Amino acid sequence: MSLSVVIPAYRATSSLRMLTEQLTRAYHDTLKEIVIVFDDGRKETWNEIEALVVEFPAVVGVRLNRNFGQHNATICGFNYCTGELIATLDEDLQHHPEDVAKLMAHQRTGDFDVVYGAYADRQHDVWRNITSSGLKTMLRVGLPGLHGDYTSFRLLTRKVAHETTLLRNSYTFLDGYLTWITSNVSSCEIGHHESSETTSSYSVKKLVAHTFNILFNFTDLPIRVLTILSVVTLLASTSYGTYTVIRAFLQNDQLIGFPTLVALLGFGFGIVLLGLTVLVQYIARINEKTTNRPSFVVKEVVR
Repeated sequence: MSLSVVIPAYRATSSLRMLTEQLTRAYHDTLKEIVIVFDDGRKETWNEIEALVVEFPAVVGVRLNRNFGQHNATICGFNYCTGELIATLDEDLQHHPEDVAKLMAHQRTGDFDVVYGAYADRQHDVWRNITSSGLKTMLRVGLPGLHGDYTSFRLLTRKVAHETTLLRNSYTFLDGYLTWITSNVSSCEIGHHESSETTSSYSVKKLVAHTFNILFNFTDLPIRVLTILSVVTLLASTSYGTYTVIRAFLQNDQLIGFPTLVALLGFGFGIVLLGLTVLVQYIARINEKTTNRPSFVVKEVVR
């Protein structure tokens, strides 16, 4: 089956050339195009993409008008793919081109719509591994349809990739989109290699923001947690109030009303404020969605 490759690029330079050379050498018989989407990062990165377009006929360079994020950049790249299968790789060489063949071989075994590359051993920093594990744990509860081995190293059929370009949400989470589109998803084990970049593009702040955006846009987990807290608080307040009344009748050794007032004010206002916070988050995202803003804007395309 013919293959297209999408690489969202932000600040890589030399690694893009290595990726292009390895992909061209490994899949020259089936490779349709290598779409490199520049997400408004370093100017040197776009200069390198333009140079690769001149040197390699398969390379298509897409420049976005501003930074739209990795997931939006990846979906943008799908619009320029003609291969029957589409692989998505990171720019920093943590995904080796040779492993695309493993995904393709696994895809044929079950005619899967999506195949993820599952890392045998993650090469991220310790803090990145911890935050990623925490995010996946929350998503397993909030978004049970999401495949447990989801990563940015994926192989998709062109039909499924096209469907993702039609979706609009206040926040783009490609793997969440894939969960909505198909359940015919699998994974196979691949290697995870050292990044060619000294620092990750994802800071702790960005990862935390990414986590909350996914939770509020793709799951009802915050509402479910709030509901549970409300029920627990109601039961606790009711039990304490009952205890206070009974003790007042039996022992008459406390200022009636004060403990109850403290309990009700503490628990009650806490839950009310928490509930308002959650509702505001959803309302804000509904407002963003109704503006119908585009997920990306293309500035230029070079071939």
